[in-house]
Amino acid sequence: MGIHSPTLLLASLLLSQLSVLGEWEKHVIVQGKGSMNVAVAADFDQDGHVDAMTSFSDGVTVFRGPDWKTSRQVTRFKDAYEGERKIRSGCIHGCLLDVDQDGDQDFVGSNQMVFWLECPDKPFEQDWTFRVIDEQILGTHCLITGDVDQDGKLDLIANSGRSENTAFPNSIVWLQAPANPKSGTPWTRRVFADKDAPGGSHYMGFGDVNRDGLPDVACGAKGGEKFPGGEWFAVWEQGRDGKSPWKKRILSDRQPGASNILPGDLDGDGLVDYLASRGHGKGVFWFKAEANSIKGGKFSPDFTPIEIDPTIERPHSLALADFDRDGDMDAATCGSLVTGEAVWYENDGKGKFTRHLLGKNQSSYDLRSVDMDGDEDLDVLIAGHFSSNLVWYENPHKSTVDPFPGKQSSWKGFAMNEFKLGNRNCKVVRPKKAAPGRPWIWRARFWGHEPQTDLALLNRGWHVAYSDVGNLFGAPQAVALWDKFHEKMTNEHGLAKKVALEGMSRGGLIIYNWAKKNPGETLCIYADAPVLHFESWPGGKGKGKGSKGTWAKCLQVYGLTEKEAETFRGLPLYGLESLAKQKVPLLHVVGQADTVVPVEENTDLLEKSYRSLGGSIKVIRKKGVGHHPHSLKDPQPIVSFVLDSWKSRGSQK
Repeated sequence: MGIHSPTLLLASLLLSQLSVLGEWEKHVIVQGKGSMNVAVAADFDQDGHVDAMTSFSDGVTVFRGPDWKTSRQVTRFKDAYEGERKIRSGCIHGCLLDVDQDGDQDFVGSNQMVFWLECPDKPFEQDWTFRVIDEQILGTHCLITGDVDQDGKLDLIANSGRSENTAFPNSIVWLQAPANPKSGTPWTRRVFADKDAPGGSHYMGFGDVNRDGLPDVACGAKGGEKFPGGEWFAVWEQGRDGKSPWKKRILSDRQPGASNILPGDLDGDGLVDYLASRGHGKGVFWFKAEANSIKGGKFSPDFTPIEIDPTIERPHSLALADFDRDGDMDAATCGSLVTGEAVWYENDGKGKFTRHLLGKNQSSYDLRSVDMDGDEDLDVLIAGHFSSNLVWYENPHKSTVDPFPGKQSSWKGFAMNEFKLGNRNCKVVRPKKAAPGRPWIWRARFWGHEPQTDLALLNRGWHVAYSDVGNLFGAPQAVALWDKFHEKMTNEHGLAKKVALEGMSRGGLIIYNWAKKNPGETLCIYADAPVLHFESWPGGKGKGKGSKGTWAKCLQVYGLTEKEAETFRGLPLYGLESLAKQKVPLLHVVGQADTVVPVEENTDLLEKSYRSLGGSIKVIRKKGVGHHPHSLKDPQPIVSFVLDSWKSRGSQK
């Protein structure tokens, strides 16, 4: 399979240090009776504070932040499920997914089936509706989300780990929600590892490792006497067309107790590696991707296993995140009560890890990196199986982010900073509490016009930024100014590298031209009645009237004559290959009766071109509407598009 020798290469590691950067304080959300297997967190009631959720005592319970003293058991399994199957007292695993696309996080769990709980308007006062997703997927030890088919919507990936008494033994599937998931219509099930994951398959990782533009799924299987055929880590690679059978590659078949595997660039070489743990054995290690195999024009890395911590007992849970805010990926895990150690591993950026103790007397079945206290660093949330508790460890690494410059004021109830970069007016509006990863949306034109999308994102913890280059019509000068703004926002002020772009009308010129130059930093594009070719507007060479004076200014900025403009290709309609290769999702909102920026000369042409390149684009067409008003009265489709893009391409990358 092209895999290096299973001999494990020891990385430099200090095995017993406490963090020199400060001790992590342990906070107990609940100490209960029985096993707690699930730890998830989100702002379910949208009050600006992170809430926590776990499964114990015959159901699922949510705890209200910021003190988590108020709680509600949102469902009891014996009351919620009406089928004949005997149901467990708790979930074996769970995750979050906005199943019904209403802007809040629903809960997905496994309990002798896969199900979801609908988050109501008042999650601490109302029960959450229980709905079955799939009753045939059994022995599910892992549920993760990802956009498998690259259609802009998150899908659900689950393992069917049971070896008998099921229609899908030793398999892995992905599940696609129906158009109306509340209707009871069955989810579409696609089995891509058909009876091909034996030996007690456990946790999975999701991401494009072979750089073919399609996400892959990795998994580990614990093995042992009761689970023959395990002790492996493997990755299933999608077929190039997204339809042909997935190809299985064994990373290693000599890993007793194999359980967790997560993709990420651990040594800063631009290749995606895998972090792994033997959750039913001993040790944490990583698979280093080696760029030495190109077959048939397809990149296919080999992997070298490198030990991180060979001593930790039963590290059943695993997280990959930048805990010390230095720009590289660290790790966290927790052993069994044999040692009772929760630890994090500090990465030096080159794949060498130093072990730091979080706390003792703690076990774990599920572990997540979450900003629990809203201080813009990632904490560690743990569901303790044998310790019967839900706890979180507070990250002591305080933010080193510089404050935004300029004049401070208020915009729509949010704090705003106004400043100049060069001679350009810039604005940054801050949320009341930044979302983990510090996501942001960058508006190109018409500050404050139809602000409903920006306001909705501010309420979800997003920053909103603006840099006025409207009179440059997306010319190289505008792109250069935006490059400087992006560098300042990310390097000095800690905003996410990948940014959502928002452009109305002529703003389409700048967001697309900047994105084509910076596809790796472009999270997604929301374009509203966008100008995509300057001969359409302001040139007025097609169906639109154009603007004679503005057209002259546009040509001057680009340094073109009218004749040269006819064959100029430095515009959004051309050269979209870089965006398609990076799988940047696009959303256009247009008025079908637009006579200023005719749809057929702009969005229709780009849509056709981007689809031909394999790109994902959705167009919302407003019948009978002209160039104005921009946006949507209810911005939820736009907001969901941006949030889903962040979840699938930003927050976990």
